[in-house]
Amino acid sequence: MPCCDDPLTRLYGRSAFEDTLEKLWKQHGAPGKKRPRCGNRELDLYVFFESVRSFGGIVQVHEKRLMQPIAELLRLSLTATSSGYSLRLIYLKWLQPYEKQLEEAVDQSYDNSSRSETLWPQCVLSLDGKAPRKRSHGSHLAQENLTEAQKAAVLSRLCVNEMEPEEQEEFPLLVETPDLFLDIRNHILRLWYRDVSRRLNCSDVVSTVPKRYHELTKNIFIYLVRQGLINFGCLGEKQFSSLSWQQKPRHVVIVGAGIAGLAAARQLCSVGIRVSIFEARDRLGGRIYTNTSYNNIPVELGAMLITGVEQNPLNILCKQLNLVVELVPEECPLYDVDGCLVPKELDMLAEGIFNDALEETAKMRSRYKDQKHVSLGSVLNKVLEDKMMQWKENSTVNNCSNISALRRLIQWHIANLEYACASDLENVSLFDWDQDDPWALEGGNAIIKGGFSQLVQGLAKGFKKTWHDLENRNQDPCIFLCHEVKAIHWSGKDSTRDEGKPVKRKDSIVVVEVQSSDSTVKEVPCDCVLITVPLRVLQEESICFYPPLPKWKKEAIQCLGFGGLNKVCLVFEHVFWKHSVFGALSDSPNQRGEFYIFWDMTKCSGQSPVLVTMICEPFVGRNELAKDDVCVQRAMNVLERIFPNVPEPKECFVTRWSSDKYTGGAYSFVSKNSTGKTYDIMAESLGDVVYFAGEATSRRYPTTCAGAFLSGLREAGKIMRNLKVDILQAESKHKRRK
Repeated sequence: MPCCDDPLTRLYGRSAFEDTLEKLWKQHGAPGKKRPRCGNRELDLYVFFESVRSFGGIVQVHEKRLMQPIAELLRLSLTATSSGYSLRLIYLKWLQPYEKQLEEAVDQSYDNSSRSETLWPQCVLSLDGKAPRKRSHGSHLAQENLTEAQKAAVLSRLCVNEMEPEEQEEFPLLVETPDLFLDIRNHILRLWYRDVSRRLNCSDVVSTVPKRYHELTKNIFIYLVRQGLINFGCLGEKQFSSLSWQQKPRHVVIVGAGIAGLAAARQLCSVGIRVSIFEARDRLGGRIYTNTSYNNIPVELGAMLITGVEQNPLNILCKQLNLVVELVPEECPLYDVDGCLVPKELDMLAEGIFNDALEETAKMRSRYKDQKHVSLGSVLNKVLEDKMMQWKENSTVNNCSNISALRRLIQWHIANLEYACASDLENVSLFDWDQDDPWALEGGNAIIKGGFSQLVQGLAKGFKKTWHDLENRNQDPCIFLCHEVKAIHWSGKDSTRDEGKPVKRKDSIVVVEVQSSDSTVKEVPCDCVLITVPLRVLQEESICFYPPLPKWKKEAIQCLGFGGLNKVCLVFEHVFWKHSVFGALSDSPNQRGEFYIFWDMTKCSGQSPVLVTMICEPFVGRNELAKDDVCVQRAMNVLERIFPNVPEPKECFVTRWSSDKYTGGAYSFVSKNSTGKTYDIMAESLGDVVYFAGEATSRRYPTTCAGAFLSGLREAGKIMRNLKVDILQAESKHKRRK
């Protein structure tokens, strides 16, 4: 029976195959036989053997000319003629003499292990059986009949049947024959996703795989932990590893108690690293802020959406914390300035024109490739005008009211794109504004019943929250609130102050200067520091570095865009609106992004009706200068156009994130002075001592809480590696504590 689609079954089949083949080679006097190569690539003989078996044997493969799909399964770039000739010769020489013994050994291993019904390679072939099924990041979960292991890989944002670039770098010897790595990796991920509320132990994983792969399984397990793909989030009260077994625990300082800093801190504490978090505010969360000041009703003043909920790691956090996630309907009806719903046909027409213009704008990038600093807005606006002219010329219904309504609809879509970018499109890069699209997370958007801050509180469990005790003699994991980091000395044991006086630092290569709420400044020595503050804080140089940041880092910080977004949150006595999300058109392009969309957040707050409306760039500044009652009245004016008998809100909240000293805005964007690569530069550390995390360091998932969270896990993994943390030793201490 040829191999099935279960990775563990394949591992046992592979082990039996390798053991038998090596034994037979030894019997025939060739114990050190080198593996054959084809197309400058070492062949995976197990995959080759099972592929041929699945297609009916070497005779049938030859007669039906099936070597080409087998060559593609083996990842060989060969033509049908050359692959058929070369692979057939290799099979006849290396495998055919031992076919019977190999079949018996492999089939016996399959009989001894659990087996699903889908045979391999059908499980990795397309439906026509002619090309390998190489699953991309963008394939939709619901559209594919994925196995448990395959789904675990997809939920982890990984390709099922291909090694990621980071994996190839970590395991270069497996690049030519990646199926062994993929089976072990997907098997580990499957075990993790079976119960994400509990720590997955390496010893338990190793006990499930054949003995010849124990060491490789350990290495892949360690890699997955460092990558933040398993054993992350909130795993119970005993998640933190005890420091008592270490003579001198490593000490990491984290600047900022947002979701990036807390994610990193929790990961580091779980492997026995002492962590101190310094937060300038009197609360946790940063740009995550669920306000409960009015009758304990949760109102989202900061982040409120889990985007791409199926692949979003925050969804795992919600499961670990037993939080209820509510999907937000995708439908967003639009109301015109007269308060009437825009006819569906006109709405679809405007959306089609805008999307076509956006697609055409993307195709025009090559025309501007020799120019620098070209904005998305400058090109898109011209294309939109051309599209509108074409519509007017070709339309049979060409009255003034339709043209005006169409223009208002187009302006609404521009506002919605500016909301996504947190910027006026005139400041956004034409070339890279959508550079993160290939990694878009699957699934709809969702809100958390009770508010986003529950994630922050969950991540902070186990940390001692304090306003003093900087010495922390007990070496507890601590969060110091109202402690603002003013300076970081990172040049080494002999650092130099601003005044030029050398100051010797003992037993540390980094010293962090922290100012408490009483203006007292103290120095905190550590092995390294992780900076998770918003981009604007770095741009305004609120933290001094000694020596100064290198030029390449400064340029990245200043080039990347950072925009604003504000909310007006209205609490009402009862629900008077009809839709979960609805938009409102504006008469003037100069007001298009003011209160243009409304979100029903009643499910978040519980039973209290709450509407949240947005103010996006380039209109954030003037609204931040206005008083609260003025902003609220502007929002109410829009609602009164749509619902004439709007009641007065019971309570109102107005945000001013751009004026916030510790935030300076909402999130980053690719400005016309930067590229997608700028995010990678933002993520680069300074030696092994200064690290950076936050959404502005996440090229794949910028602007999102998921990006911030994953960046914290990423930097925690880098710190573990550079501090040479023994993850398996920390695991053994966990098991003893239990």
